[in-house]
Amino acid sequence: MGFKALRVEEVPLNRLLTGVFTPRLEINERYVDELAESLAAEGQLKPIIVKECADRSGWFQVIDGEHRVQAARKLGWERIRAEVYELDEVMALVCAVRVNMLHGLKLSDMDLAYHIKKLRDMGLSTRRIAELFKRDHSWVVLKLRLVEKAVPRLREMVVKRFTKPTAAMQIARLPAEDQMRVLERIEGEQLSVRDVKNLVDALELAGAEEEKQRILELDRRELSKVAESLRVKEAMQKQEKCEICGEPYPVASLWTIRMCVNCRIFINRLFDKLTAFLGKSRSELTNHDIEGVELCFKQQQETA
Repeated sequence: MGFKALRVEEVPLNRLLTGVFTPRLEINERYVDELAESLAAEGQLKPIIVKECADRSGWFQVIDGEHRVQAARKLGWERIRAEVYELDEVMALVCAVRVNMLHGLKLSDMDLAYHIKKLRDMGLSTRRIAELFKRDHSWVVLKLRLVEKAVPRLREMVVKRFTKPTAAMQIARLPAEDQMRVLERIEGEQLSVRDVKNLVDALELAGAEEEKQRILELDRRELSKVAESLRVKEAMQKQEKCEICGEPYPVASLWTIRMCVNCRIFINRLFDKLTAFLGKSRSELTNHDIEGVELCFKQQQETA
């Protein structure tokens, strides 16, 4: 997907509408001051990007360059150079994010999250959004989680950079009540993203309220052990049937071949005996050799 300008022209600053397509939650005043100094010293090196208003002749909506517009207005300029594009609202939103991801002041995760939600609310699927931004589908889903699942306090902490976005995406997996409890737990404490994930995993797998409270009070060094223990406990509760003997076995013992431990041990011993007798490695065994192992196994089942 490419964007091509219709023309470049000097547009009046008083005919520009801002705040329509910007992916930013707020204007960075310090950055505006830096741009004003640059514009005053060197002039405008790069044009802004706009689209014509559909309902107001001679007016333009800013797609990219809102900080430059604010800086130019601060200097008292009357006009600014702009590339004029012909885009519908959806593609204008996409263009605004794409351009801001490539240059200038870096977009925050919350900026991206709100913009992606806006696109999704306009009817685009999460997979289509991922294609437009050339990202994995999981990238879109995680960003949406920040605005759709995270409690307001968690979103605020991300915006103010009190919490890393990757950690916030983990916390947002939990119900609202548990999110608040996690935020109280990590308030003022330096937990890594891995620590937060272990805490969230443990809370998701916890049963009774008493167990959750115990997990919330654990030292960060204990979180990993408890989370892993609960993961194994959950996996052990899921059963598969051995494809050889039919006996159930826990999914936690995932083998390359779907069989229980006893059958796997027995077959390994048969292979060891066969390779020793034939003087071959396992990779050198023929189908005829394998059939010999299967015959021995059937005879063992019949006599069991």
